[in-house]
Amino acid sequence: IIYSSWRRDTNGDGVIDVRDNSGIYTRNIMTGIETVIAGDDYNNMFPVFSPDGTSVAYLSVRRDTNRDGKIDSMDNPGLYLHDLVRRKEYLLVSDKSFNKFPVFTPDGKKIVFISSWRDGQDSGDFFENKGIYIVNIVSQKINQIVSDKYYGSRSPVISPKGDCIAYLSWRRDTNRGLYLAYLDRQPDREDLRQWIEANL
Repeated sequence: IIYSSWRRDTNGDGVIDVRDNSGIYTRNIMTGIETVIAGDDYNNMFPVFSPDGTSVAYLSVRRDTNRDGKIDSMDNPGLYLHDLVRRKEYLLVSDKSFNKFPVFTPDGKKIVFISSWRDGQDSGDFFENKGIYIVNIVSQKINQIVSDKYYGSRSPVISPKGDCIAYLSWRRDTNRGLYLAYLDRQPDREDLRQWIEANL
């Protein structure tokens, strides 16, 4: 199993809680042996195994991106990949945007995530709408799946075939709804008509 855990008073307030940095750990359920994947020098969170179990994707807050004088959960996390075989960490998506909820595609070649990332813009932060993006692990090319222009999205779940995602989104005149988006195809005319009728 893989999990994040608070182990030390990293902010020096005398209490170990969610305000401290969390590390990422694996535990072999047969032997009970725990292994540190990413220590708590930074705030590491939302770990997820690749389908073949050879790597872990996670978020890590490492800089004061909102320039408030402290590094905390209001700062942008970067999206990292830890190769368990090579024991090496790679940055996939920078902390210039606020990233969340990484999930691997079934083939393990890409990661879907929520982000305030916008091509050509310097920074997106915690309070902006989040779109849904996909990053190719090898090329690190990022493509947008669901726009963040008019609403925010979260909690993507990839279908077993890897052709679409289900996700939550706040839309006009709704509290929250469940939506579906395809990863490798554009919506057809009927999809667009239904979307326009439901949202305009």
